[in-house]
Amino acid sequence: MHCEAYVKYLTDNGRFRKEIRYTVQNGHMSREVCYHSRYRISAKTIKEIVCVCRGIFTRLMEDAGLIVSPWSEVILPEEESTPRRIYTQEEIARIAEGISEDPQLILAVTLEK
Repeated sequence: MHCEAYVKYLTDNGRFRKEIRYTVQNGHMSREVCYHSRYRISAKTIKEIVCVCRGIFTRLMEDAGLIVSPWSEVILPEEESTPRRIYTQEEIARIAEGISEDPQLILAVTLEK
């Protein structure tokens, strides 16, 4: 079915364009940089996308004359847990120190608040 094929595509390829292309300028010299990203999305993100698709098809089932939503039986990829550790007080202090030394970062942090 098309829904399973879409989930497989998301699992294998992600959602966005993989070719990254931009120009770097240094004074009056410039050069183009291009590379391919190995972008992947997590099983949790795929689950959220499928949830939206299920919701849309559920609301449109009557209008579209569907008896069963094609998204109702889609098998999702297994979610992998990623071990994470929190920052130590020393690491947080070093991050804050680094931000305070860079005027652009201070501006970025201030604008985010």
